[in-house]
Amino acid sequence: MGAALGRLMGEALLAADLASERDLGTWALLGAAAVLTGMTRMMMTVAIILVEVAKDAHALPALMIAVAGARLVGDLICHGFDHGMIELENPSTSLP
Repeated sequence: MGAALGRLMGEALLAADLASERDLGTWALLGAAAVLTGMTRMMMTVAIILVEVAKDAHALPALMIAVAGARLVGDLICHGFDHGMIELENPSTSLP
């Protein structure tokens, strides 16, 4: 889902002549990182794993900005995925 949205953003920027054709994969990577971080709240883990998978260390600064923004927005909207799963498994525990 995130990669598709990132690619769509890259395509929109390409149509506006704000990005090149070779940047489309990077936009997909940034979208995937943002969605994964927003769901799990694991910033460094997601960034490092995706840099290793993409074999592109030059994407790290953009990835860090994307995951930091996703974490900030995710924290403002709701609890993380793990928090929700803990509450489903044991509703008697009250996590802050």
